[in-house]
Amino acid sequence: MKYIYLLAAVMLLPVVSYAEEKQEDDVIVFTAPPRGSVVKETSTYQPIADFLSEVIGKKVVYKQPVSWMHYQKDMWSNNLQIAFDGPHFVSWRLNNKNHTPLVKLPQPHVWVVIARKDDKTTNKLVDLQGRAFCGHPPPNFGTLTIRSKFESATREFRLVVRKGWKNIYNAIVDEQVCYAGVLPITNLNQYDPDRKFVKVIYTHEPYANQALTMNTQFSLEMRQKVKAALLSEKGQAAMENLRKRFTKGQQLVEAHDEEYRYVSDVLKNVYGYGFNFNSTE
Repeated sequence: MKYIYLLAAVMLLPVVSYAEEKQEDDVIVFTAPPRGSVVKETSTYQPIADFLSEVIGKKVVYKQPVSWMHYQKDMWSNNLQIAFDGPHFVSWRLNNKNHTPLVKLPQPHVWVVIARKDDKTTNKLVDLQGRAFCGHPPPNFGTLTIRSKFESATREFRLVVRKGWKNIYNAIVDEQVCYAGVLPITNLNQYDPDRKFVKVIYTHEPYANQALTMNTQFSLEMRQKVKAALLSEKGQAAMENLRKRFTKGQQLVEAHDEEYRYVSDVLKNVYGYGFNFNSTE
């Protein structure tokens, strides 16, 4: 029996989100998942919003969602006008809300599952059945990607929630509370570049990385204009804080629909994502 990951707590939240706040006329909202403080996130995204205001000819503001659950609610309700987030969300909006991915982080997104190097009992994914596995809570892309490799919830790992990639690494190597965990290979290369303390027991095929998308309230011509502007020297400068945060300063590159088409398959058993909202059937 296929497993279903319920995020039913969404339904119990007060029905308040940035999209439901009173907005000025013609103000466009640019948003991203609430990963950090309002100050940190605003410093990353508001310079991009200011640049987009010039390109589009209307005021664009960055607004941080109240919570991850509110962010998802706005996504399901098609309230996201311009957003920057992970490839599984980019893919879902592409397939279900007709969003267009414009620019993306240049490096491939590769998930790895690690275990302690001296652990002789954990060598492949099947060894994790029923055992403690460290990861972020769903709908985290890494956790969902690895869960998708198991046939059912009864045969998968037992998730131990840790927030922060370094915390996941430490929970395996130092705290030893988990047999294994998932993190991006770029982070693993920072923590243990020579693999002195951990071994990689699974490497997932590369995905396209985080991307910026726009919805269909913007004409095709405007979306193409925004893409070209973001890829320009001025656009890359506007994204400087984002580039420093996610790519060590590398420039963002053009994103293509087909790179993201099937990535949202990892969301098919997550509450709220398992239906094609564009379907007329």
